[in-house]
Amino acid sequence: LLDGQRRALTTLTERLTLAGDRERLPAVNDAALAALVQGIEIADERTSATRYIARLNVRFKPDGIRQYLRDAGVPYSETVSKPLLVIPVFEHEGARTLWNDANPWRTAWAARERSAGLMRIILPLGDLADSIVMDADRALAGDAGALAALTQRYGLTDAMVAHAWLQGDQAVDEPRVQVTLLRLRSDGRETLTEVYAGGSFNDVPGVLSQVVDFIANRLEDEWKQATLLRPESGSTLDVTVPLSNMEEWLAVRERLESMAELRQVEVLALNRGGARVVLHYFGDPTRLKVALAQRDLELAERGGSWTLRSLGPSNARPNR
Repeated sequence: LLDGQRRALTTLTERLTLAGDRERLPAVNDAALAALVQGIEIADERTSATRYIARLNVRFKPDGIRQYLRDAGVPYSETVSKPLLVIPVFEHEGARTLWNDANPWRTAWAARERSAGLMRIILPLGDLADSIVMDADRALAGDAGALAALTQRYGLTDAMVAHAWLQGDQAVDEPRVQVTLLRLRSDGRETLTEVYAGGSFNDVPGVLSQVVDFIANRLEDEWKQATLLRPESGSTLDVTVPLSNMEEWLAVRERLESMAELRQVEVLALNRGGARVVLHYFGDPTRLKVALAQRDLELAERGGSWTLRSLGPSNARPNR
């Protein structure tokens, strides 16, 4: 059980930290490990005459993990991103596919969609409504109207057209995958093209899975860099929260109190028209703005004064 708990702790710290910082984490003895564990669940037990196999689900104490990382001086992130809508277009030998089952690039992204991480990735359902709005050619052309319609259908603002073009010489079994990523955010768009080589034409799904893992891990690291909390960087910010009613304040307060980035929400004044609060937080205002935006809260500065506004909850994605 102890070995399983240590592996679970390693998995959790890998999710929260950057690779270059993890070597500073100290080893945890049995007593310290037990103090970090909140609960254990054993599931999917299977036995035979010689073997016992089960899945160990370990729940850790959030405050204990935060203190463990802070004591080690290791920056970490707990900010989960709003979902990034990935539109995967696969091209090979002149044929382009997006929605149909013959798209191994979509299959590779679908496997990553189910993995845990701070950078959330989802795929469109690929149903009739999606196919009416978007096809492979419109996606590759960056059709603004089609992309806006698709992201709005899922209640999102950020999307990424991921175009994988399988190339290479099959005679010598040297596949190459040219990937062009078109990122669309509320503040603009950017394009990146890279080529990945290796693997075999006999295992195209495996090649594409490796490429997806590389891209997704990089997206994850970029997100962590933008949202890292540094133990020594505690700050405060005096903000005004315009309100239309008290129910709105209760919703805003609930979102604020759920944020690991905030140490304390100190209420200085509250009335029907608004609230004045002091946010005690880790990091800097830029990182705080990013974290708040994931909860549909907009932090803005004008003339030296800070305002926090509720943008309302995001629309739910269509059911599968």
